Amino acid sequence: MNTITAWISLKTNLPEGDGVYQFFFFGWRTLTKKWRVLFLLWEISNTIESVIMTIAVMYTALTTPGQYDEEATEEKNFKVLRATAIFWGSVVMLVIIWPCILWMELIVKRNNIVSETDMISVYLFVAQVGTMVLPALFGLCF
Repeated sequence: MNTITAWISLKTNLPEGDGVYQFFFFGWRTLTKKWRVLFLLWEISNTIESVIMTIAVMYTALTTPGQYDEEATEEKNFKVLRATAIFWGSVVMLVIIWPCILWMELIVKRNNIVSETDMISVYLFVAQVGTMVLPALFGLCF
């Protein structure tokens, strides 16, 4: 979904930002047509990465049930590891992705970008976290 939104934004919003939008790339830069080429190449690589990751996730989802070992999954250590994977996995991904998040937030703040859907995004994020964490909590408690 983010990839589709980014492509729409590249087509509709980015051209009107020439000479107006500023972004941080080893210092603050102003958006020009030359810089748009960088963002276009970045989005192409992001799209390719998204397709590869989607295929990898589908392959893993289809092949993992065939490798099910009941004895290994009944161990207490495995249950705790599986139930807490959402937490430690989120921490690891946050450390890896944090520079990109900071970069985007700097751009939003510098250009005074405000969206009507900002609070909706926050509510959706809270709902997603809840739907990921609650099953793991029930698995640990019961």
